[in-house]
Amino acid sequence: MDKVKEFLFFKQELSYREFSAKLIPTVKVENIVGVRMPDLKKFAKFLSKEDKEKYLNNLPHEYMEENHIHMYLLNEIKDINTLISMTEKFLPFIDNWATCDIGIGKVAEKYPEIIEKKVYEWLKSKHVYTVRYAVTILRTNFIKQNFNENHLKLLSKIQTDEYYINMAIAWYFCECYIKHEKEVLEYLENNKIVNDWVHNKAIQKMKESLKVDKDKKMYLNSLKRKYKGF
Repeated sequence: MDKVKEFLFFKQELSYREFSAKLIPTVKVENIVGVRMPDLKKFAKFLSKEDKEKYLNNLPHEYMEENHIHMYLLNEIKDINTLISMTEKFLPFIDNWATCDIGIGKVAEKYPEIIEKKVYEWLKSKHVYTVRYAVTILRTNFIKQNFNENHLKLLSKIQTDEYYINMAIAWYFCECYIKHEKEVLEYLENNKIVNDWVHNKAIQKMKESLKVDKDKKMYLNSLKRKYKGF
């Protein structure tokens, strides 16, 4: 869709392009335009229904920001089955954490059991960003509400060298600790997280959080593992 590219280059900020390229090294700089997220989200809302449908069926995209717009459009879908089918069509094309972390639409909150089932499938994927997307959904949709301790168990057993998966899991454990301290401490105190890096990174993020008391941070620090990688 030419109107999408026209918008992107109208809103382009070259300095922001360079900034984004440093933050998102998995995307080549020539595939980044340099447009801020709020502008992309606003643009997605103003596309016509016909344009939205055409766009969602026009894969792959050339620019990272086009993928961001795609995710924002997915999140506007009101029918849960359509959302899932269109999301699964798009997931293999995600190549960066920023697109991935836009997350899932509000309609997912109405169907936690359906989404949870899909998350379990996506966690088994060999595609890095499909797995990260699944972990992101557990963090955003299954901590404050619909918490299931089995999610801790599932994520604690993931052993991978993929940075963007491991960081997402560490972030999940940090957020989960704030709401479910007792359950998460069970995993930290008993070394149930198989990945040393994830264990320590989760603790680091907890220590950096303004929502964790100073005395608890001192105790958390004592739970760090000593190993060559951290």
